[in-house]
Amino acid sequence: MLRMLNPGVGFRPGKTLIVPDVGRGDPPAAVAGIEVDKGARLVRALDPSGKWLAVYP
Repeated sequence: MLRMLNPGVGFRPGKTLIVPDVGRGDPPAAVAGIEVDKGARLVRALDPSGKWLAVYP
């Protein structure tokens, strides 16, 4: 990505580069539970209300 943002710029000491400002954003939600679905071959991370926070194959 840095090469895409800085075409033609040599990556050498002293060069100025353009970099993304990704920020910190909101902190990740706390995981309250884990659900394993063997049939679907998935693992889900759940918040306290049961909402999916993440799904992993």
